[in-house]
Amino acid sequence: MATCSSEIRFDEISSFIPCSLCNIAGYIMLIKSEFVSIGVNRVANCLSWGADGRVAYGGHHSVVIYDPYNAKIVSTMLGHTGMVNCVLWLPEALKDPSAGVTLLASGSADQSIRIWAVRDTRSNTSLSKDLGTDAECPWVCIATLKGHSAPVTSLTVYPLPHLDSSETNLSTFTNSASAPTAGSFLLVSTAGDSDVHVWQYSPAVLTTGVLSSDLINPGDTRLGVEETSFLPSAASSDHVMADFAKAFSQDHWCLSQKLHVGNHIQQAAALTHLPSAPSWLILATGGTDKAVHLYIRPPGHDSQFSSVCKLQGHDNWVRSLAFCHAKVPGAKHGQEVVTGGAEESVELLLASASQDRYGRVWRIRDEDLEVSDSDPSYGSGASTLSGSLVASIARYAPKPRFSVADRKLVTGLEALLIGHEDWLHSICWNPKASTPLEASGNSRSCSSFDMPRDRSSLQLLTSSMDRTMMLWKHDPVSGIWMSETSVGDAGAQCLGYFGGCFSPDGRKILAHGFTGALHLWEGSSSNSAMDGLWAPRHALGGHFAAVAGCCWAMDGGCLLTVGEDQTARIFTSVLPDQAGEGALSSAPEAAVQGKQSVGRQGHWCEVARPQVHGHDFTCVASLSTANRSSAEGGKQVGGDKCSTSYLFISGSEEKILRAFEAPQAFMDTLDMARGLEPSSSRNPDHQQSNNDNNNHNRAFGAAIPALGLSNKAVYSSSGGDVEDLGSNAGISSGMPGGGYHEGPDFAPCAAPSVAKGPPLEEHLAQNTLWPEVHKLYGHGNDLYCLAASRDGRYAASACVAKSAAAAEIWIWAVNGWKGVSQVQAHTLTVTHLTWSHSDDFLASCSRDRSFCITRRIRSNSPDVEDTFQLVQRIKSAHSRVLWGISWAPDDSLIATGARDQTVKLWEVMTTAATAAGTATASPELTPTIAADGSMENVVADRAIATLPPFESSVNILSFAPSSLAAACCTSPHADVFHVKRTYVLGVGLESGDLQLWKLLRGQQIDASTPGHTSVALDSNTPPSQDALSGMIPRVPTSATSLLRDISLMWRCNAYYQHTAAVTGLSWKEATVSTSTAVEVQTTGLTKDMRREGGVGESLLGTAGDSGQIYWQMGTCGRDHAVRVFRITA
Repeated sequence: MATCSSEIRFDEISSFIPCSLCNIAGYIMLIKSEFVSIGVNRVANCLSWGADGRVAYGGHHSVVIYDPYNAKIVSTMLGHTGMVNCVLWLPEALKDPSAGVTLLASGSADQSIRIWAVRDTRSNTSLSKDLGTDAECPWVCIATLKGHSAPVTSLTVYPLPHLDSSETNLSTFTNSASAPTAGSFLLVSTAGDSDVHVWQYSPAVLTTGVLSSDLINPGDTRLGVEETSFLPSAASSDHVMADFAKAFSQDHWCLSQKLHVGNHIQQAAALTHLPSAPSWLILATGGTDKAVHLYIRPPGHDSQFSSVCKLQGHDNWVRSLAFCHAKVPGAKHGQEVVTGGAEESVELLLASASQDRYGRVWRIRDEDLEVSDSDPSYGSGASTLSGSLVASIARYAPKPRFSVADRKLVTGLEALLIGHEDWLHSICWNPKASTPLEASGNSRSCSSFDMPRDRSSLQLLTSSMDRTMMLWKHDPVSGIWMSETSVGDAGAQCLGYFGGCFSPDGRKILAHGFTGALHLWEGSSSNSAMDGLWAPRHALGGHFAAVAGCCWAMDGGCLLTVGEDQTARIFTSVLPDQAGEGALSSAPEAAVQGKQSVGRQGHWCEVARPQVHGHDFTCVASLSTANRSSAEGGKQVGGDKCSTSYLFISGSEEKILRAFEAPQAFMDTLDMARGLEPSSSRNPDHQQSNNDNNNHNRAFGAAIPALGLSNKAVYSSSGGDVEDLGSNAGISSGMPGGGYHEGPDFAPCAAPSVAKGPPLEEHLAQNTLWPEVHKLYGHGNDLYCLAASRDGRYAASACVAKSAAAAEIWIWAVNGWKGVSQVQAHTLTVTHLTWSHSDDFLASCSRDRSFCITRRIRSNSPDVEDTFQLVQRIKSAHSRVLWGISWAPDDSLIATGARDQTVKLWEVMTTAATAAGTATASPELTPTIAADGSMENVVADRAIATLPPFESSVNILSFAPSSLAAACCTSPHADVFHVKRTYVLGVGLESGDLQLWKLLRGQQIDASTPGHTSVALDSNTPPSQDALSGMIPRVPTSATSLLRDISLMWRCNAYYQHTAAVTGLSWKEATVSTSTAVEVQTTGLTKDMRREGGVGESLLGTAGDSGQIYWQMGTCGRDHAVRVFRITA
């Protein structure tokens, strides 16, 4: 038995190792964020489309900035510690057009409101450079407003009248000529504490109002840390963000008023000015008391809102409110009928949506303009029918009245919107009028809703849980609001919408639903023959619950993920030719410029949802069928004679493992995504031969039968309908050119089909299922972890356990789908499993604080399965639960991570030939075998190195491919340590942080050996020989190698970090990008690498140039996010 080396603690030698983040540029890797996917939170008020074309929504604890014209997330903003419930772009007047910086507000379940300065990065090529101290920040959190004692539910904003003191240029306070200009404005928030808070911003520091330390504390410790970490320094070249941070900082905000609304939670608010008194503001709130409350605020800097009336009529919670100014048709002002022109009277319309399935439109007007109950002139102009429906409704409807200055206002019910069959969650006005907007004499315009518009141009949008969204317009003849169009999703998988909104030009509709995906429709031009039709367009989706695991699968370019939202998803990059020219037919100039950069890379999106489960997923593993087929001499695998077949196994909160095989529809979809002709079209003779043999035919797709729980295979030869669907490639694509002309109502219902380009959400939800080929029974509790061997022949799994018997590891033979071994290695739940790269060993770690090594004893006969034997158990490897374990690419090291916030490195014993340096050229190391054939210890019983304590629990870790490590710069200590190999270790933490560590492995050389001298690890200031010997403990001469250089290479910054625990980290092998659709896999580097450092950033610039070598790292977390990072050498 070999003697283990002494443990080297990193903190003992850290003073000689360049591990500071400022030294990142000393390495050659440039790391960029290539793809982000986060589902929208399933709450109302969580979606906002800004005037510059960007969309903001809440995704878990993050505020997500989304580009709908390129269907890409451009930024995720961290800071909230609870679920983001509402987002709102602040008035466009606060934007700095030259720098493209806009203000955004967000409310969260952490009871706080945050104000963000967000830069428009869609056309900013400067982000292709490193995001270091001299880079432009994509966003900054500039203020945090605290005052609520429950989750914030909604936000609304409106500017105050321009006073002389508020028209001062903000440069007065920021000492910057480029600072934005703005007056004071109000931000109103509602929350679950039954209070409505009115926050006031002023360019001057306010000292009046309700301001106390328990409501707003600029010196709050947590806030101070966040502002320090996100705020640019004074020396930063990004002076624009610094100016915004100063101009809208914490000191300029105060809590002006608290409105208490009994014991009822207020869930919606709307704010505007009164048409007849522009200096007066009116506030509407609605909530669980089923009523709409109205408040008015007189002119004055320190004025307060006061309650004036309550509008009753809804029978359930009020969920959404929206104001709009409208011209009064044929209104009587005194004795004179006003028919148009600048003197035309204006009334206020308030739209409300409720869970009683109805929407209502309320009108607020001067009492002089109120139409008598029997007056037929209202609403028709030409109609003379007495006793009309409008008059009948108005006769019995209540009409609360209140006074404003010297005027009397009356409220009443304008319309009852009947048509939905389930809860209404949102209602909004179309911001774009069909006629030019006219000025109303009020220069404080916050949005187009403040401008009076003809009723014929008004349009309402309601979203409901009945899976539809309706567009409502006013009928000038009858005076009734009618539903003119309905859009929605076909199929049984969609459970309705939580919110919807119009684009700034009013020609597009964006909604988010129960599945966390965005849904997009684009209206036809008014000059088109198809006027009135809305066509679906591609929009990005994502998991709407914690993501449990991820792995690279299929052809190596697909990222397979599973989550607690009970779905398995496949993400990949679709070539520009297949993705079309963009998600929408029209886009702002900034979006078009960004699209050109993204187009060279291909568009990342979800292409399949192979499994929709009834249980939360916990683990997934992809099977390498091509390797397995060659290893087994070409014999049948997975029930298919085809040369290429993709399979994966998933585990969930049930006792069964389920195996799935890719159907022909997915294979054709993937081929087209890669720019290839579908395999079924390339090889029709082979497909026909398979059809003649039903036992080995590849299924075209899968479907869940009525009252069924498993995906059943659907064959193209079993029915003409499926065959026809397969030939119509592209019918379910949302991109232009996809051929999806019929709209969602005519989409195939639960039938597999091929999609050319990014599929629509309803297609993903029901038409991309994979057939289930087998169930694996054996575990007695819910599945917890899973791993597949690299040759694809075996899979290992473990379940939740509280005893040694339940904690046994099951080994499954994929050929035949049977259990071949049960290894009792642990006493509590096994948390992670991983196979060595040679597939000779299986490593496992557990809650019992130990890790074990199981040996695979290969059989000499292809008809006899291999056997498995537990060979070593390292007890008390960590002081807390072990969460992750990983093999180095050459199987010479094992890394373990645990809840004790440490990562330990363990040496794998090698043969005497390898230790003497006479091993073959093969990089794999073989374990020590005794003379009698028995196994000695595979791993040294003590760790050889421990990384410094992390800030939180280590949840996942994984060694990068050897080709990536080879691309790292060579250490200057190679001569003294006889460098044998370099490793790169990826670490994911419970805090959401991602880090890459560089490990340099050198052979032990005694200092007294002739021809060798010791040098310092820091070549700039080499210490003496005695100092070096004292800082680095010497190990026994029988040890074969040491880890001498351990350094932090890269740490993900706040712009691209997960907001919750990282649950998965998977590496893709080195790839050479070419001008063709096929990517060539490589095992090493063949040219000199340019030294270039970097941190996380948006993928722009030259990352996709032909011939460039790159790697990809896929991560997922409990923040619902899936991320792909591209590492370029």
